[in-house]
Amino acid sequence: MEVARVVLRKVADSSTARDKAKTVLKSNHFIDPKHVKIFSEIITLSDRGSKIITEEILLDHIVSWPKSDEYASEIGAIFIGMPPLDSEFEYALQALVNESQTAFVTKGLVCVADRITKGDTIGAIDLLSKIPDFYSKLAISSDRRQSARTMQKMAPDTDSERFKTGFQVIDEITGGGRLGEFWLWAAYVGEMKSNSLCAIAHSLFLAGKRVLYATLEMDSTEIKRRLLCQHAFYLKIPISYRYLENGVHDGYSEDNCEKAQKDFDENPEYGDIQIWHPSLGATIMDVAKEIEVCSADEETDCEVVIIDYVQKLSPLSKRKEFRHEVNEMLDRAKRIAMEARGRKGVFLVSGYQVSSEGRKQAEKDGYYNLYALSETLGAGQIANVVCWSLYTPAFRSRKEIKVGIAKSRNSSTDGSFHFLPVDPAVGLFAKAPIVSDSEDTTVDSLDEI
Repeated sequence: MEVARVVLRKVADSSTARDKAKTVLKSNHFIDPKHVKIFSEIITLSDRGSKIITEEILLDHIVSWPKSDEYASEIGAIFIGMPPLDSEFEYALQALVNESQTAFVTKGLVCVADRITKGDTIGAIDLLSKIPDFYSKLAISSDRRQSARTMQKMAPDTDSERFKTGFQVIDEITGGGRLGEFWLWAAYVGEMKSNSLCAIAHSLFLAGKRVLYATLEMDSTEIKRRLLCQHAFYLKIPISYRYLENGVHDGYSEDNCEKAQKDFDENPEYGDIQIWHPSLGATIMDVAKEIEVCSADEETDCEVVIIDYVQKLSPLSKRKEFRHEVNEMLDRAKRIAMEARGRKGVFLVSGYQVSSEGRKQAEKDGYYNLYALSETLGAGQIANVVCWSLYTPAFRSRKEIKVGIAKSRNSSTDGSFHFLPVDPAVGLFAKAPIVSDSEDTTVDSLDEI
């Protein structure tokens, strides 16, 4: 696909790309007049509030244009195939600028030669002197770059909003998540991956945050059961998960359930959790589109996005090896975290199923490290933070689960392991002491996590 079409497709699909294109592109950058008009129409529709500009929307708006059939054919060519990657868009953006500069200089030199042929030497010199100035105006603005020699403006970061996971040791080491960050929660099958993500969602819900929970593992009823159990533990009025699932009475869950439900639904200090089930075959770009749909409404605009879990999404394109498909999804997820919601970004957390080899190594070592993610190579590099939970047969016998960090921001992290007790009847973290693996200290209760 030619670079102009790549840019137009990306600008139509992504409000983030649209914002960038509006900043750096001028109509002069498009050589084909049809592309100029289509770009202008996309920007107009965006300014009217449209977050995603589809082929159908554009076709509806060109029916009254002269030569609309030609525009319809070009729009069809723009929307053929898979959406371009962020890296492809960046390349196409620069290539489009380079092409427009080359075309302008070529046209200008032709005009200069024409004036010389006609004997208008002064006019040729005047025109030739103007070419460099206009050429530079077609370059991508240098405002996107910033000198590092601004250290006098540096100070401790007290302005960035932090998103506490609710896990004490993780929050102490990382300070919590931030907008624009992409975190992974790594675990093998049955190692509380989904429960951990629910626990993070609940912690942020208590803090008044709005969370979009994209589930490819459980239905909304199951997620609500787990959230209600966690909320009841938070209120110190425990509910048995079996009571919610099977109606098994135990003498305390029924009354506690009613109290927990009322507080969960009516307490104005809490935020919200929007549970979303991506359709079959959904990709990471569908997640991006859903974030943009949510951001269009102040009531549903979500600062936090949780995906359970990223490997369940369909690949953006078919590769020879699955690990390359996953790497591509993870790279796109990182870009979404950084650029979603009109470049405000989101705090994006996803579950991540480790390889069987990584699981064997973790059982041998007693903890997960970045080796567990090595099957997909880029996972440990792309994610800002990698947390994990380990639940071996030995831990099961002691009714414990081990939690830790394999990577904190830009480096690997050791010594962050700690134990969380598990209530086997509930399948969730219980209200009981937590023991640090490295310090052998006890924390009073999960209230501090």
